[in-house]
Amino acid sequence: MTILSNGLDPLIVAIAAGTLLLIFARGVWHKLTDHPMFRVILENYEIVPAGWVPAAAMAVTAAEAAVALGLLFPATRSLAALSGFTILALYAIAIAINLRRGRVTIECGCGGPGHGLSWILVWRNAGLMALALIAALPALDRAMGIWDMLVVLAAVATVALALASLEQAGSNAAYVMLSRNKGQRD
Repeated sequence: MTILSNGLDPLIVAIAAGTLLLIFARGVWHKLTDHPMFRVILENYEIVPAGWVPAAAMAVTAAEAAVALGLLFPATRSLAALSGFTILALYAIAIAINLRRGRVTIECGCGGPGHGLSWILVWRNAGLMALALIAALPALDRAMGIWDMLVVLAAVATVALALASLEQAGSNAAYVMLSRNKGQRD
């Protein structure tokens, strides 16, 4: 991938923005459909003071929704992508802090149940942060045809499946490590 003086090929930017849109929309959906559980997850991180958790949970959900919505429109895509970069960086830091504390059994809050904390999630977020930077770059002024759109859909679906596999591998690794540690103490 080369950066031209005018920007990136719009296909590359659309794949990056589409992937982020899917990630943030999925996160918002899970936070809205079980907001009480998300508040519990946020509280379990022990980063936000307990009294601030309800407001922080609403703010996080609203911020993710704003990123997802902003990624839909070319005029707001760059700002949304950079905001998404910031959110992902904060999540990576919060996960890393809790991993350093030895807390692998809490849910990550990534979108759906069963995702314990692992270093794989930190690295996943770093990869998503790179995608956010790509999505924030200007795109060349080139019309995208139907084949371009099909490539975008296929690429986003492929990345989504790869991320789901990565998340599950990280969750499995966290629970295997926990089981080994428990076995050593018994």
